[in-house]
Amino acid sequence: KPVNNICMKTHGLFFQFPVALFSLNNVRSFKCISCDESHIMHNCAEQDLKLTQSEFDRQAEITRLLLEGISSTHAHHLHCLNDFVEAQMTYYAQCYQYMVDLQKQLGSFPSAFSSNNNQSTAGAAASVSVPILPLSAPLPATTTNASSGFTELQNFSGSRKARVLYDYDAAGSNELSLLADEVIMVSSVPGMDSDWLMGERGNQKGKVPITYLELLN
Repeated sequence: KPVNNICMKTHGLFFQFPVALFSLNNVRSFKCISCDESHIMHNCAEQDLKLTQSEFDRQAEITRLLLEGISSTHAHHLHCLNDFVEAQMTYYAQCYQYMVDLQKQLGSFPSAFSSNNNQSTAGAAASVSVPILPLSAPLPATTTNASSGFTELQNFSGSRKARVLYDYDAAGSNELSLLADEVIMVSSVPGMDSDWLMGERGNQKGKVPITYLELLN
């Protein structure tokens, strides 16, 4: 680089300064380098912005899909709850209807026990005073005679006629089914339980409970 000396006179003294001269080409080259760096930085920033915007759009789409899934799941859950409530209502309505029908059936077939209870209640209400028997009072004659008859039949061999008081369904092949008011032959078998007798009706034979029978003279 050429260097020229510049002389200056100050207070009668001369000073010499070296001065460097730069060409215009060097100035132009500096300006071009600065513009290229700015352009590169701008391109990098624009690329980063595009990548960031793309990632943001991707995350927004994922969030939207998740929210739609939550909404559909919530709607499905509500639908299942409604179905459950309707099923429960139908079930309990049917149970209520079954109970009503059963109550009607029971009311249309009064049992002998309920009629006996009603008669005893009516008799007690009609009478002014009810006699109280002592604990040592003897049982009625019919019951005593029936018990003694069964005891006598169990102690001695032989058979007697007996009237069936109630219907009885045999619980096994060794028992005999009974119909109310029919007459059968009964006898005692050694080793049999005291609450049972051997009943005969024609060619049929089987055990019968004593409580369902009334011995005939």
